[in-house]
Amino acid sequence: MTLLGIQAWSPSNPRDVLEPGRVAPATNHHLDKPGGGFWTSTWDQETGGGWLEWCTRESFGTPPFEVYLLTPDPNARIYTIDGPAALRDLAARYPSTVWPGRECIDWASTVAEYDAVRVTEAGLWSTRHLFPRLSTYSWDCESTCWFRWCFTEVQHYGPWQPSRDLASAGDL
Repeated sequence: MTLLGIQAWSPSNPRDVLEPGRVAPATNHHLDKPGGGFWTSTWDQETGGGWLEWCTRESFGTPPFEVYLLTPDPNARIYTIDGPAALRDLAARYPSTVWPGRECIDWASTVAEYDAVRVTEAGLWSTRHLFPRLSTYSWDCESTCWFRWCFTEVQHYGPWQPSRDLASAGDL
């Protein structure tokens, strides 16, 4: 059992609507991360968390960002990638045959054992440059891909705007 802090979800498309309980099936569409699922980042009041930091830094979308805060079920089965050993362990247990010649994870098979897969900030930076081998290069930021709806509470936070300092910082 892994306990996570409050998770933040912000639609990447303004037309996206939070539909509790609706989670797209996990797929092996991407090399380094699951396709589908429901994606969140750990909430941080000041920075917005990994996803909103990335959006601000990369000018992906226009602030203010609409934010929903979700409380994960403490019994959710979450696999945490916090470094190369954890990434390699998951790949050894769920090897993919979808991408011949590449060491990849069969994300669609991980759903049998886990409700979500999370990459921490430390895990992201210590594994993203293992490319062209197994890596987390395409994850972009600390985040969790949920394969099932595992939240006990959902709160609409409303519009969130990065502080002027955060928005102008080049090295978030």
